[in-house]
Amino acid sequence: MEKAIIATILALLIACTQTTNTPGNITIQAKYPEKIVYGTSQDVDFTPLIEDCKQRGGRFNECGTVCEPGAKYCAAVCALTCELA
Repeated sequence: MEKAIIATILALLIACTQTTNTPGNITIQAKYPEKIVYGTSQDVDFTPLIEDCKQRGGRFNECGTVCEPGAKYCAAVCALTCELA
């Protein structure tokens, strides 16, 4: 039951998130004040993401969370994120 709830939350999160492209053609799945979520695919070149994160003054995390900070429930899925200061 708990796994079904988490899967539903993850599906809603992904479906409701607006995807945007940066000038460097980097896809951003979600933006929060504390972090940027690039996506969950591990089959991408991390180099442009790392550079984008560095330019934003953040720390790149290849296994961050997709969820909004403070979310009560969150699926355990690795997401490529930029943790902002």
